[in-house]
Amino acid sequence: MHSTHFGYIILFWISLGFVLTACNNAVGMQPTPSPTTFDYQVRVQDTSTGEVIQGAEVIIEVGGLASHDGFTDNTGTARIFISADRVSQPGRVIVRANGYQSFERNIDLTPDALPDVVRLEPVPEPTATDTPVPPTAIPTNAPPTDTLVSPIPTNPPPATPLPTLPTEPATQAAQTSAPGSYALQLFGRTVEPTASNVCIAAGDTVTVTASGEIKTGNYVGYLGPDGAETFMLFGASVPIDEGYDIVQAFPHAAMMCRIGADDDWRLCGSNATFTADKNGCLEFQTNDIDKGNNDGFFDIRIEIAR
Repeated sequence: MHSTHFGYIILFWISLGFVLTACNNAVGMQPTPSPTTFDYQVRVQDTSTGEVIQGAEVIIEVGGLASHDGFTDNTGTARIFISADRVSQPGRVIVRANGYQSFERNIDLTPDALPDVVRLEPVPEPTATDTPVPPTAIPTNAPPTDTLVSPIPTNPPPATPLPTLPTEPATQAAQTSAPGSYALQLFGRTVEPTASNVCIAAGDTVTVTASGEIKTGNYVGYLGPDGAETFMLFGASVPIDEGYDIVQAFPHAAMMCRIGADDDWRLCGSNATFTADKNGCLEFQTNDIDKGNNDGFFDIRIEIAR
């Protein structure tokens, strides 16, 4: 009786060991990549109103090396990803935005810190300077004079109307960005389209290139700017549900762009060149409607030829 009871105890501990080993192996199937970068966050606000400023350019210089740059999103925050070997080194942050004075400040590159808040001063509007006019001297003993006043006609002739200058409609060309190269970052967790503040004119040749990876979930994993239509699960290729796509004709999580909010999304992926058919400012988005658990970003380069 005792030997049988003792045998059950041994069998129980052996079974428990198999269960724990299986759990450990299952957890080990999804290793977490060791981070090689950290993000330094900068939030940009209007110093007078406290409102966030979207589309501000944020540049971080570290030890005279190549600068790291990015743009603020719709929350006014720019996430600048810096190599982990620059932790605790001194740097310099430079912030520029249209209609505001430039800002510079020395910083310490500390990871996992709260966003560095930068408040920009609006560019002051020029004010006219009033020049004092000396009072006109009035003679005190001047003899009275008779002033002849012309009679006012009862039916004056109609005044000749001044010619009216034609009003020229405002053209988008005055607001377009200069030909050249522009850069920004598209974060996988950003729900709303990311405005680039890069405005183009109809007829411009636009080349968009992108690199980097976005994690789109625990099963699909990391995807590049070209996106994907399938993912591997237990050694088998499984199609991604199109219900998670903004545009079902495009691969899942692929990078898209459009010219203004009233334009249709076009597939850009890692490299695309097109001729602009309208005036407007470029917007970017990833083809994914469920961004709550996404991570990572795409580095985007925009080339404009006119």
